[in-house]
Amino acid sequence: MHILSFVFIAFAIGVITIFCGFILTVVAWVNDFAKLEKVGIYITLAGAFMLLMGIGSCTRYLSS
Repeated sequence: MHILSFVFIAFAIGVITIFCGFILTVVAWVNDFAKLEKVGIYITLAGAFMLLMGIGSCTRYLSS
């Protein structure tokens, strides 16, 4: 498999994870579940980290 396909997979997983974490955080905030809010924030941060890994892989691939 080509390296760019892995980069696109990392982008897709990052975006989906950020979206799911954001939705979970909003639902927990509206229903006043403090512990679930923290979980949603952590999921959103994990998605952002995955997105940054995809960006880093892409820039590393394009610079070489």
